[in-house]
Formats: sequence, C-alpha cells, structure tokens
Amino acid sequence: MSVLSKSLAAWESPKFSQTLLQELRALKPGVLPLHGEGGLIDFSEITISITKLGSDEDCLKVRVGVFFSEIVAGGSCGFESEPQQKYCDVQIKIDRKTGEAIFTIC
Repeated sequence: MSVLSKSLAAWESPKFSQTLLQELRALKPGVLPLHGEGGLIDFSEITISITKLGSDEDCLKVRVGVFFSEIVAGGSCGFESEPQQKYCDVQIKIDRKTGEAIFTIC
C-alpha cells in the first residue's frame, strides 16, 4: 500500500496540490490503476491534474485526471504499434491517521 504522508501533512495548505502531484509522480509504475487496453503504458509520459477535493472525518478524497500513453500491439497487418493517448479518472482516499492511500478507477 502507498503512503502519501507529505500530502496528508500539507492538507488545507496552499502547497497541497503541488505536494500531492509530486508524491503521485514519484510512485512506482503500476501503482496508479490506469485503465487502458492491456498495452504497455509509458510511465515517463504521465500527466496528472487534480479535478476534485473533499474530505470527511476519516480520509481525504481527491479525484485526479491522468493522461498517459499506451502502446497496444499492432494487428497482423504489418503496421508498427503506435502510442495511443489515454485518459482516466482515479479516486484517491488518504487515511487521515496513517496517510495510507487507496486508488480506485472512477
């Protein structure tokens, strides 16, 4: 499980968005549940934007939009595979006590 402790500490500060984006970009490939077609995702080309913020007494709730490139194997026509631009929304719940994050595709 991923821990976003710096983001938790920055909640309700002007630095929250910047801190969260830095922590998300530092995650190991495959942690964010990106919905594609089963191809190879280029993790060096990911762009993340925060689209919604909220919270309750137990957790912070953040929705992010993720733009990424996916290389899907070409068909039998002899064409080379080309990267396809993809987008998905990911809901992040950050536990207020531990900083543990749960990622869910929206």
